Amino acid sequence: PPWKRKEWVSSLARRMGASIAGDAAAILGEMIDDPGELRSELEKLAQYADGEPITEEMVRQLSFDEGAGRMLAFLDGFCLGRFGEVIERLDGMKKEESVLPAVTALYNRIRPALYLSLFPNKGGDWVGLVLQIKDYPLRMSREALRRYPAKALTELSLGLLALSWKEKTALAEGWLGFEALVARCMGRSGEK
Repeated sequence: PPWKRKEWVSSLARRMGASIAGDAAAILGEMIDDPGELRSELEKLAQYADGEPITEEMVRQLSFDEGAGRMLAFLDGFCLGRFGEVIERLDGMKKEESVLPAVTALYNRIRPALYLSLFPNKGGDWVGLVLQIKDYPLRMSREALRRYPAKALTELSLGLLALSWKEKTALAEGWLGFEALVARCMGRSGEK
């Protein structure tokens, strides 16, 4: 199941004679679904680490092409409230013709935050089970909830859903609409 991927990646690394940090395992488990590709990636990282633990930084630098790395940095930057990083990554992402992958990725990243805010007594394990999500996106959603009011994240989610629909019609707003939604939410950082 998706929520057990981090442990599976860590276990696989150990069987291969390597050590991997929890955050690094979580990112690999989130981004790579194919077991063969994951094994290959762990072999490459283990060789690079040369007996040292595989770190999150190594994974970010060596495991993803520029586009995927940029997207991951954008999503993490948003959740962590790193405005400069978000703007920088967004500028690079706008080179892509379609905004839909960014819309989908951001929606999927903040969706657990909505559940955490709607059902605060249920906790993260329940949200992970219900949404069948992995540990890393759940952790990042918690970070987003620490930085943005639940209402701002709800409005962003609804805006992303509307933008996704518009992108498939003659009402498309493209990157400008996406950027406006992100800026509006980030502008509410610190409110409660």
